[in-house]
Amino acid sequence: MRRRDKRREVSSIVALVAPYGRRPARLYSRHREGSFTSQDIIAALRYFRGKVGRPLTIVWDGLNQHHSAETLDFVTRPPRGLPP
Repeated sequence: MRRRDKRREVSSIVALVAPYGRRPARLYSRHREGSFTSQDIIAALRYFRGKVGRPLTIVWDGLNQHHSAETLDFVTRPPRGLPP
């Protein structure tokens, strides 16, 4: 995407939940000015998992924070206190 003006950057993390059974599709999101940190990404994943209540399939771009040791450690650990 190209920036059209000099306003501050807004970053987003979005979770799309496909419809299943009688449940409709759902969309959850987190937004912030500037860039997300690894801690922000982990907090968003926890939030999405809590809302969805089941494992997530994560699709992301090449953002460095997606591949940080902290983020990779989080996504490879079994979830605590949530159903598998």
